[in-house]
Amino acid sequence: MVHSTIGKIRYHQRENQCAIESLLKALWIKNSSRVQPLEIGMALHLLGMAYFRVGNTAEACSLLHKALTKYEMAKLARNHPFVVRAT
Repeated sequence: MVHSTIGKIRYHQRENQCAIESLLKALWIKNSSRVQPLEIGMALHLLGMAYFRVGNTAEACSLLHKALTKYEMAKLARNHPFVVRAT
């Protein structure tokens, strides 16, 4: 939870490299524990957006695709704001 929150704050402050570091830690922890697909999807989504901001579009697209898969697993509707933004 701490790394996710720090990552979100850094992302909104446009400190993208710091955001990436925190979000990677959060994602590693989430993948190592029993976390709902929605939470993992949200972490992947924000991480993808941070990678996009630093110009790594290949990694950003890969992460956003994974986020969409997690959103689908969480049974979010196609018109849900998370799904729309990730698309």
